[in-house]
Amino acid sequence: MPRQHDNPTVTITPLGGLSEIGKNMTVFEWENNALIIDAGFKFPDADLPGIDKVIPDLSYIDQIGKKVKAVLLTHGHADHIGALRYLLEKIKVPVYGTELTLGLADEVLPGSVRPVDFRKVEFGKHYFIGGVKTEFIRVNHSIPDGAAIALHFPAGTILHTGDYKIDLNPIDGNIMDLQKFGELGLKGILCLLADSTNADEPGYTQSESMVGRTLDQLFKNATGRIIVATFSTNIHRLQQIVDATAKFGRKILFDGKSIIDTIKVAQRLKHFNLPDGLVIAPEQVNRLPHDKVVIMTTGTQGEPMSGLTKIANATHPRIKIVKTDMVMVSADPIPGNENLVSRTVSGLMKLGATVIYRRVDGVHVSGHASQEEMKILHALTKPKYFIPVHGEFKQMWFHAKIAEEIGTKRENIFLLENGDQVQLSAKSGKIVKKVPASSIYIDGGSVGDIGTSVLKERSRLSRDGFLTISIAVSGLSREVVGGPEINSQGFIYAKESQEVMDEVRKLVFETVRDWKNENLQLTDLKRLIRDRVSDSLMESTRRRPIVLPVVLQV
Repeated sequence: MPRQHDNPTVTITPLGGLSEIGKNMTVFEWENNALIIDAGFKFPDADLPGIDKVIPDLSYIDQIGKKVKAVLLTHGHADHIGALRYLLEKIKVPVYGTELTLGLADEVLPGSVRPVDFRKVEFGKHYFIGGVKTEFIRVNHSIPDGAAIALHFPAGTILHTGDYKIDLNPIDGNIMDLQKFGELGLKGILCLLADSTNADEPGYTQSESMVGRTLDQLFKNATGRIIVATFSTNIHRLQQIVDATAKFGRKILFDGKSIIDTIKVAQRLKHFNLPDGLVIAPEQVNRLPHDKVVIMTTGTQGEPMSGLTKIANATHPRIKIVKTDMVMVSADPIPGNENLVSRTVSGLMKLGATVIYRRVDGVHVSGHASQEEMKILHALTKPKYFIPVHGEFKQMWFHAKIAEEIGTKRENIFLLENGDQVQLSAKSGKIVKKVPASSIYIDGGSVGDIGTSVLKERSRLSRDGFLTISIAVSGLSREVVGGPEINSQGFIYAKESQEVMDEVRKLVFETVRDWKNENLQLTDLKRLIRDRVSDSLMESTRRRPIVLPVVLQV
């Protein structure tokens, strides 16, 4: 039998980012060591009421924590660094990344995980991390300093693209290092893990510089205020908005802490140019002529507490829409957020604003490669094995077909789910087992305490409301001596539905009588009231509110 070091293996475990947009995180294990690439969150969709963000299940990290040597970050977007704080609460290891990526990560980490051993890397250099030669390779994305990561394991080279596109005219002039991808391909790549976000989009993704030309035209023709919403970490987009503001003699208000924090970090690290005297304070926004004002805000996903949503709902403390306002939503909705975005756009239009929000309007281009760019990358790298990552299942499926077309054998392509473990060697590749990889919900300061049952109750509350029924019963006679008092919240307006309320009261009295005759416990009375009233309301109204009986024994 061959010894293990004669056929070394590496095990790859994605804990997030597969069949979903966000919470990207992948574990790589070899011998008795492990590395982690990225630790992101994703935004909750409409099915998760009250949830602030969703992070990967970190229970597998509890199992292998002593093996983990480092965390490697591809870039500074929240879907890649947003769960870092929760990971570092479990393991104290160095965090590697490029300058801006580490700067943005440092900005959002709380004191509870500090000090953090940040280790800055540079493109074109080799680093030995956990004993493995590691390279950070420049890619283009919607944020500067984005990197692909090559890990040269004993079993072979693993290449993780991070988020990328091939932009031949990038805003910062730094073109993706295609030569390095080609060199790695010539030497031999055991496995490629690659961004699948736009795998169902034909052709090429347009250059970010195209947005700048569109902004110039819109700014030139605008007669009133310009309000632009974009992701707070889309630094290239933020820069182009600032450039257009200066070019056309306007002043800009940054409305939102996340935008201000991002620009502060990017400016300090010389990745952002902000001319002196361009920024105005909130109290100045209504003093200047409207044709001299630009407002940059958050809310591209219709987030309830964001600046743009407050403007659309006419609840923003300083910014009220007037008919000469032009609003640009410079981002695509994340899957699941389409209705929220549509509601925000409709609210702005009802208030009289001109709204430009679609990609075809030229105010947004994707930061992710489309099909033809993916073909170029696969042709350059020629991997033996391929794992599509970062996308919904349909996008991963399309990416798998592209890899097969370019020459990767079908049996060497792994369409995985979060938690699937793939073990690879120069001789074979197979799925060996599955580890826990569900989603953990963050609700304020609560981490993982919100489960499926609570979310179902929240959904019911938002859909059907609730009914409280308060009664007092005698401890001796076991008859009603007070109430029932019925209060409805989010179900029906009690004063206008007297017939329904009378039926509920009648049913409560009947239930107390049955409870008395059957000599049941007080807890049984609460259960009977809840079940009977709920069934009755479902029959009469076709709605099932949450029924909360309050029974006082006197």
